[in-house]
Amino acid sequence: MIKHQVFKSYFDKWVKIVGHAGALNFIDCFGGCGMYDKDSVLHPGSPIIAAEVIENNARTLDRDCCITILDTDKRCTDNIPHAFKYFNCICEYELYNDDFDTYINSLLTNLSNEGKKLYPTFFLVDPYGYKIKINTIKRLMEVKNSEVYFNFMFNAVNRGISSGKVDNTMDELFGCTEWRDCQQLHGIEREACIIDLIRNQFKQFSRYVLPYRICFPAIDRTYFYMIHLTNHIRGCEIMKACFAELNHGKIEYIGKNQNQSFIFDLIEDPVQEIESYICTNFKKLRLSFDELLDKMIDTTPYLGKDISFAVLNLYNNNLANIVRVSSMRQSSKPTKKDIIEIY
Repeated sequence: MIKHQVFKSYFDKWVKIVGHAGALNFIDCFGGCGMYDKDSVLHPGSPIIAAEVIENNARTLDRDCCITILDTDKRCTDNIPHAFKYFNCICEYELYNDDFDTYINSLLTNLSNEGKKLYPTFFLVDPYGYKIKINTIKRLMEVKNSEVYFNFMFNAVNRGISSGKVDNTMDELFGCTEWRDCQQLHGIEREACIIDLIRNQFKQFSRYVLPYRICFPAIDRTYFYMIHLTNHIRGCEIMKACFAELNHGKIEYIGKNQNQSFIFDLIEDPVQEIESYICTNFKKLRLSFDELLDKMIDTTPYLGKDISFAVLNLYNNNLANIVRVSSMRQSSKPTKKDIIEIY
């Protein structure tokens, strides 16, 4: 549910801000059956959520938003029309009982052969396991103004790495053999090794890559990571804010402890911590606010609004200067092209 809530919040913003002309695409690469049952209540799955977002924005968007749903399980694709009807969705869609990897590569190759390109596309890659090829994810990110929201099934990958039975699959997932270096590690060190490797591999073709940790509901152990890939700083900033907004300011979901408040949560000052980070890492530098954000947004846990507020505090305390370019008022937080000078 957290995964879907974040997707809904972000996708609603994505359809409004990506480009200003031409169509948009949403491709649900593992669409499932379109709904799921929780506590005897049917909830919409990702294809329905996407359709509802598009319908809600139809009047103001004034552009076509095409939905494509894929799944290899015919029982799932047969149920999708029932899900659309159940949730009263009238949005048109294309439905294929097909393999994600086969369909996507065929589509992109055919378009290329015809001298055509895919319109900006939001790819939701939410597989049942981990049989995913990183080369295919790379092709998705080559589509201009497109983004990928990828479910990296850490718990299953962690088991698979030790099994010795899926080495070829792991090679295709990571795009290298270095995942074997994680085999001898344990606990947090092993998890960090795996996540750092997949993130670094994605960073070779995606400018911003941020993994969001999702724990099991009842225990503080990682279930999976939702990894967001984008080439646009604003996309990374907004996704991060969406996740934090739905998770009490955190950029991870920690299950049963999520709603608990602890003393250190109440007195912790993220802005003060960010000020210290900026002074330590960017001392004597002169750069635009977006350049500063670029260096911090997918490498630190800090939100864009807090980074901006921290810079303003440094300015007010004569520890930095702000040359106004995008923002006008001296009292406002810096944005975009404003020049930041760290003393």
